Amino acid sequence: MKSLSVCMIVKNEEKNIKRCLDSIESIADEIIIVDTGSNDETLNICSNYNAKVINHKWNNDFSEARNVSLEYATKDYILFLDADEEISKEDLEKLKALLSSKKLAEGYFFRLTNIINGIEVGEYVVFRFFKNKRKYRFRGKVHEQIANCIQKHNKDKCIENIDIKIYHYGYDPNKVNIESKYKRNMGILNTYTEEEKDAYYFYVLGNEYARITDFKSAIESYEKSLDLMELKYNYVFYPYLILNIVKAYSNEKQFYDSIKFIEKIRLSIPNFKDLYFMECLAYIECGKISKALECLNEYINCPVGNAYEYPNNNFEKIYDIKEMKKNLEQASTPNNNLLSALMIIDKYETSIINTIKSFNEIVSNFTIVTSNKCLEVNEFKNIGAKIIYSDDKDLNLLIEKCKSKYIIMVDIGEICSTLSQKKIIELLSNTNEKFFTVNIVNIANNTNSKEVRIIKNENSNFINDYKYALIKNKNVVDSNIYIHKSFN
Repeated sequence: MKSLSVCMIVKNEEKNIKRCLDSIESIADEIIIVDTGSNDETLNICSNYNAKVINHKWNNDFSEARNVSLEYATKDYILFLDADEEISKEDLEKLKALLSSKKLAEGYFFRLTNIINGIEVGEYVVFRFFKNKRKYRFRGKVHEQIANCIQKHNKDKCIENIDIKIYHYGYDPNKVNIESKYKRNMGILNTYTEEEKDAYYFYVLGNEYARITDFKSAIESYEKSLDLMELKYNYVFYPYLILNIVKAYSNEKQFYDSIKFIEKIRLSIPNFKDLYFMECLAYIECGKISKALECLNEYINCPVGNAYEYPNNNFEKIYDIKEMKKNLEQASTPNNNLLSALMIIDKYETSIINTIKSFNEIVSNFTIVTSNKCLEVNEFKNIGAKIIYSDDKDLNLLIEKCKSKYIIMVDIGEICSTLSQKKIIELLSNTNEKFFTVNIVNIANNTNSKEVRIIKNENSNFINDYKYALIKNKNVVDSNIYIHKSFN
């Protein structure tokens, strides 16, 4: 059986360290603790575990402190833990079995599970277990790494994955001051020179912004990280960067940007379950139910072969996937690119958001035309609407942007129910007629009116045709379709 050094760096961890040391005491041949200035009961607790304590001045460099512990480690393999982590008894047995193996890799990725309010809220891979060699040392002042160093010194595949979990309590707001961690880490990141600011630096910087919910700054940092990546390298953090970008977009309510980003990088990161689920949620926010259902099915049917490469947010523990699929199936109305929507506005109304979302399921594009260039339209763009600025009364050239067979004219505050969505697509799938009325039910004043709203988009005279249908009311088909309007 290979011998094991458990290495840690600590400062004022009296609330956590006993739990951590209790979890590994039976397997550790030696415990090396680098203390960077504790003034609580941390060191007294450590003395009960026969730990070797090294006092080291904190120099705003996590790699330096970790490498100090490696200088004192004498056993065959190193296990690095933080004081706010532990290994369960079940996983400890797996670790013992690994140490008893005849042949071990140079290092192993474990899975780390975050615990918040006593609930497992996500998993990702961490590199914590490796062979004790002097040439293997950490780099990076914060969120330090050693896996790349080990890979650099070995030609063949030298690092493997293993199903051993570390439980992490460090980001539980009930147990740690998130703001203080942010300030500490940002203080370290601000010491980096321009030459040191690589792809990983901006990934870590983005994570720190996300920690304090500054998602706009997080997106900027993540995008810089992507720009600095070199194709010849295999970045372990790449899947995490991708998922964090998508999460940041979602938190900024930039759902359409999230969808477009995922479409762009899908092929570079196959079988990424969490990505499919986040795409599903983004489509739901845009009102694109059929697309959401496609993504949910991808999530459900995704093979698990890449489990150790990708993070796992355990969405099954947060959402009722079966019920979610059932609801999406009931609301799904594939549109076959039959219909485009057109809305003309001159002012902002909050109800426009719900109007767009209620039509998005059955339209291939939703176009908003306005002459008001000061109009705030980002919320509309965030759910997929296309904005066209025009002072031209003749919209024929603009209508060419609507590529579908039919166009539906939509007004502010109107809502198209799931039933009406299905009726519209069924109607347009089985007709060659040119004009259709729709029943507009105004809930505010309890009125009901028939209006020509759906017109075939077959030539450049759309507006003239539309006006002709309104005035002459010839060749107009009355439909049994109702659209509800919430105000005058």
